[in-house]
Amino acid sequence: MTDSNGVSVAARARGAPMLDQVAAGKSIDHIAGTQRLARRRVEKYVSAELKAMAIWPARDYAKIQIRRLEALVDKLSEKADGGDFNAVDRLLKVLDRLDRYHGFSSRSLPEVVEEANENRRLFKKILQALDNRHSAQTNP
Repeated sequence: MTDSNGVSVAARARGAPMLDQVAAGKSIDHIAGTQRLARRRVEKYVSAELKAMAIWPARDYAKIQIRRLEALVDKLSEKADGGDFNAVDRLLKVLDRLDRYHGFSSRSLPEVVEEANENRRLFKKILQALDNRHSAQTNP
């Protein structure tokens, strides 16, 4: 049985260790010699393995990470509820990571409150400026 690149299933199984060897700094010629294969065949195996690898878009990866972290939260919550204090610490770390994936930063609460107050102050200034402009236009 062969894949779309004409590489057999058995060869693909052999391709992963070859890719690992290339990543470890071994040359194609060295791998070909140790596997007793032609250089071109090793190149084909490594190429097929690289083509089979998929780089996921960041959003998809984030969704998977969120699902994994949520599963950890469930397990750690059970342990924490059972009185495992180490689980409480790990649970807090996982929740912090989960918050970051959801777009919340790890800034402290006072920083967030200060920013919200600053935003309110600026919004009031904008509304006052609009009100002043409107008053100036209606009362020339």
